[in-house]
Parts: sequence; structure tokens; C-alpha cells
Amino acid sequence: MLHQVNAQAISYARNHNTRFELVVMFDPNSVPLETPKTTVEEQIDPLAWPGDIRFVEAPDLHYFEQKNLGTRVTTAEAILFVDSDVVPDPGWMGNMLEALDREDVDLVSGQTYLATSTPLDRLFAHFWFFKPNPHIPGLRRHGGFYANNFAARREVLERYPFA
Repeated sequence: MLHQVNAQAISYARNHNTRFELVVMFDPNSVPLETPKTTVEEQIDPLAWPGDIRFVEAPDLHYFEQKNLGTRVTTAEAILFVDSDVVPDPGWMGNMLEALDREDVDLVSGQTYLATSTPLDRLFAHFWFFKPNPHIPGLRRHGGFYANNFAARREVLERYPFA
């Protein structure tokens, strides 16, 4: 995930003259700072990252509480969330951010799907609630989304925080 986010952020920043703030949330009661810090440093060169990297303690916060805290600690107008178990497809970041450039889009989510490249992947995909990749390109309206990879305007997340 970090490798993809890094490569896509560098490319997007170069082409759009922008900066990114990478906020890594972690629970210090179960994970020492050194663990996410080392993981990030193995995948992202802080000198090449187009912006700032911060580690934010989220002690005993649950999944959605962490996302709400992430919204509060960043100053970005467009906030992109990606969970550590998500591997973004090529072009994912640019597609998400370009969707938010549209006036009629306040929140956009990536398509959450399971890989099917190995026999174990295919077996897992048969019983998990994420389906295999439907290969449907472009934007479509949907009644819900998975919060594991999405982007939203700050004002939307502030007005409608996760409950």
C-alpha cells in the first residue's frame, strides 16, 4: 500500500504542483511508534515525499474514530483515506482527486475488491463480503461505500463525521 501511495503521490504532485500530508494513525497502547515509523521509512523516502509525514497517536480509538481524528488533525481541503490492507490500483490517487475536482462530487470511494490471481485468493473471494474485481471503470453513483479507501471534501467530513 505505502509503495503505491508513495509512487502515485510523487507523480500526482509533480503533474499538479501540489503537496501531500501523510498522516499515519496508530494506537500507542498496542503498537509502538517505531513499528509504523519503520514501515513507512522502508517504503517512503521522506526526502522524496511531496509534503509532510506525521505519525498521530490514536489511543484506544476504534476504526471510525481514527478516521474522524484524521480529519481533525490535517489541514487539507481534500482528504484521502486508505487502510493499510488496501493495495491501490495504478491511477487510483489521481482518479480519486480528479473526481473531487468536479462540483457534483463531494465524496468518492475506490472500488473494494479481492484479488483472484492465486488459488487461495479465489477461495477466499468465494466467502468474503468483498467481491472479485468487476472491472467497471469510471464514476457511478452508489448508495454506500467501504471506508477503506475514499476521498472527501473536508467540509463534508466535518459536517458528517462517522458515528
